Amino acid sequence: MTREQKKAASSRFLGGEPKEVELIAWGLEAVRSAPAERCLLGLLEYWEGLQREPGKLPGRQHLDPVDIPTRVLPYVVISDVERDPFRVRFRLVGTRVVAGSAFDFTGRYGDEVCLPERRPEVYGRAERVCVERVPCFRRGPPRVFAHHDSVAVQAMLLPLARDGETVDMLLCGMTYCDRFGRWQ
Repeated sequence: MTREQKKAASSRFLGGEPKEVELIAWGLEAVRSAPAERCLLGLLEYWEGLQREPGKLPGRQHLDPVDIPTRVLPYVVISDVERDPFRVRFRLVGTRVVAGSAFDFTGRYGDEVCLPERRPEVYGRAERVCVERVPCFRRGPPRVFAHHDSVAVQAMLLPLARDGETVDMLLCGMTYCDRFGRWQ
């Protein structure tokens, strides 16, 4: 994102309320061109580098948190995907995500920390990533949990599949925007 784009994005948040419309991008090309913060674009670049065989997804066996760039790691969330019923359990939650959400949800299930009225939307997005095997990017008001100073969130969901086909984990990146328009 250029300096001018960041300045324009920041001005939309002054006054404490997000003034932009929610943006959701589906699929690799759309996610690549989404107006994401550098930390999320760095995570996407890392994830794309994990793909070894054409048409196959990277799996947990390809992922080594030590290899994730240090500027990206604090924004990372790694989740296990369970099916029947569909649930997501947070295995690792980065320090900046904990700060932006105001609590550490490591080891918890999404349905334990998500507001009941938001579960269909949030789980629907995660489940679609798993079924369609494509990345997703979302920018807009917080939908699950956020520190009281956070007025917007950027989230990127990237599928991982041990067998290259069936998504069993999600590699996510999250960053929050405060009421002054600073992404953290």
